[in-house]
Amino acid sequence: MFYRSSLFKSNRFIRNRARFNDLADLKDLFLEEKKYTLEEMPCKDPYSIFKIWFQEARESAEIVNPSIMCLATATRTGIPSLRYMLCDSFNERGFKFFTYHSSRKGEELKQNPLAAMCFFWAPFLRTIRIEGHVEQVPDNVSDELFDKRSYESQINMHCSSQTERIASSYVLEEREREKRKIFQSTPIPRPQNFGWYVLTPSVVEFWQIKQKKERVRYRKPSLKEDELTYKGDKGWVYEYLEP
Repeated sequence: MFYRSSLFKSNRFIRNRARFNDLADLKDLFLEEKKYTLEEMPCKDPYSIFKIWFQEARESAEIVNPSIMCLATATRTGIPSLRYMLCDSFNERGFKFFTYHSSRKGEELKQNPLAAMCFFWAPFLRTIRIEGHVEQVPDNVSDELFDKRSYESQINMHCSSQTERIASSYVLEEREREKRKIFQSTPIPRPQNFGWYVLTPSVVEFWQIKQKKERVRYRKPSLKEDELTYKGDKGWVYEYLEP
């Protein structure tokens, strides 16, 4: 379940807006509530911390959709691009998202499977930055995930490839009408140019400002570690970073 209330329409913001004169002062609005620090967390692996933070974001009426994230990809020569999109699901194996294989991100992932994603939940002043390797999931898995989508979502996925130029939005509207006629009484198959991907993290960095600034990076261990690297859970190590 996702909440649709806007941060800047919340009662708490309206009650306090007279106190703030510029954007820098907005920071004080978010410092009124604090549950715990990263250092106090009982779990020491990035998936468990992400799950806790995501659930808190999901329960917040001030966050429109906690699954919105920014995905960064790059070409083989290192030219970057990024875009906001939805994280479809996550577990200990990675973070899933869907796109068209011929889209810019799809083409870049073919050239360079290394990517990064970032979640930002403003009411909590929390950011989670994730780096890792991306793989396209098997077709049968994409088929299963596509079948679980709503009818409207399936129709929309047949109406665009995120690559071709069009004369106007009317082209997409006409295309949608055609697809509805075609699939009026038949199951909608997954477009062959569309599928799911999973990013397997190698680095997960948590950053928050509450009563104190915290920045903690979880990563897979290397051959050489020192006294500033701490042993985490489930094969991870972590270190504290300057904000």
